[in-house]
Amino acid sequence: MIWEKKLAPDFGYSISFLFLLALMVIDFFLFYHQNVTSKMKIMRIRTSFLQFLIPVIVSAQANVGIGTTMPKAALAIHSNSVTGNIEGAQLLLFEEENDFARLRMTNSLHSTENNKFWDIAARISNGTAGPNDRLNIFLNGYGDVISLNGLGNIGIGTGAPVAARVHLSYPDAVPLVLQGGPGLFLPFFENNDYRGYIGSYAGNANDVDFGTGAGNTT
Repeated sequence: MIWEKKLAPDFGYSISFLFLLALMVIDFFLFYHQNVTSKMKIMRIRTSFLQFLIPVIVSAQANVGIGTTMPKAALAIHSNSVTGNIEGAQLLLFEEENDFARLRMTNSLHSTENNKFWDIAARISNGTAGPNDRLNIFLNGYGDVISLNGLGNIGIGTGAPVAARVHLSYPDAVPLVLQGGPGLFLPFFENNDYRGYIGSYAGNANDVDFGTGAGNTT
């Protein structure tokens, strides 16, 4: 008959659930005791039998640890990173729209009037690596200070480096300063062959020399 085929209750599942519930209740009382009787200190999670259940640790100094029970900074992340997929990083910032993902930094001098902050911002584009794949260091109130793109170009003072491996953009008259000791020079290579230089390499006179790979100067 049908009633004779009724399945037995899953006591194993029930016992596991009750065991987990009991651990949560014990943990709650430990949390209450440590916070109320210790002047509301944030507890250092947890008990030994809950370490494997709760991978996030909050220390008595309010430090948060992920993957570590002894965080030594406000946020400490301990894990192994891997390349080749989006899941392999210690920290992932995922922008929900076709825009830059941003990490923002400022300090106590920030105010409504002084709305200065730094962003490290990155975006990707469709297809192969190209100029629209960008990694920028941005200062609010100034703009992009340094920019890298998917072609390996570097922009200083511009957020869109084009046509050159290093693109300098500066509104004043001095976009680049080279400073060094005696014999300062800037060498030029073509296909790994030395072609010449600009600098004070040829002597100690207060002038600028132009030299070729053969050593000729003008």
